[in-house]
Amino acid sequence: MKKLRTLAAIGALALLTACGTTNTATSDTISTSSESSTTNRGRSNTEVNSNRTATTTRTNEGNRERKAADMAAVKAMEEKNLQEMYTALNMNDSQISRFQGEWKKATSANNSLNNYERAELQDKIMRDILDENQLQQYQKWARENAGTNGRN
Repeated sequence: MKKLRTLAAIGALALLTACGTTNTATSDTISTSSESSTTNRGRSNTEVNSNRTATTTRTNEGNRERKAADMAAVKAMEEKNLQEMYTALNMNDSQISRFQGEWKKATSANNSLNNYERAELQDKIMRDILDENQLQQYQKWARENAGTNGRN
């Protein structure tokens, strides 16, 4: 009988202790500084941390700026490589503008082309534009510049 009373007393004490820690946080226990962590001590799932939000915002803005800069660098590299290709193949203005128009139309329709698909697309466009001599020069140029002609 004594064991049963002891067990009941321990159960009641555990129940009272558990109920006492589920109080909801009040406005005086939540603050924007380190005071929150000392007065709240994890009793609620609410935490206000304006520094974390500001840091996250700055990080996201920095990532967007870096991504935009990277995209601009890639575009500049592609343009430089295309200019070198135009020169190496002795393309005239009509051929260049035709290639640029078809390339822009084809790549804007599908921005997620892999390297192989980009090479195949460029080859297809060039076959329609270049004469036989220029096409042979293009194939040679493409082999020699495979890692730098916008296919990487």
